[in-house]
Amino acid sequence: MSSALAGEKLVRKLIWMVAEPMIPFYAAGLIVLYGINAGANAMMNCESRDILRFEDSLPADLFAAEEFKNDPRNPNAKVDAKPAH
Repeated sequence: MSSALAGEKLVRKLIWMVAEPMIPFYAAGLIVLYGINAGANAMMNCESRDILRFEDSLPADLFAAEEFKNDPRNPNAKVDAKPAH
């Protein structure tokens, strides 16, 4: 029984030896994911002309979000007051 406990302790020690030096990378990954999520939410909640000021010098493909602004699949789409029959 003592050898089973020793083996389990060795496995835990090896896992910690691998995971411990990677803690800063785990933290950096979480920070990056938070930033991507915040940016995506900000872009989803505002007009494209609010994001980009120089519309004349940019290609029209960058403003494709206007096409999907009122799409029913968009969680931020404005719902019509009266339903269409």
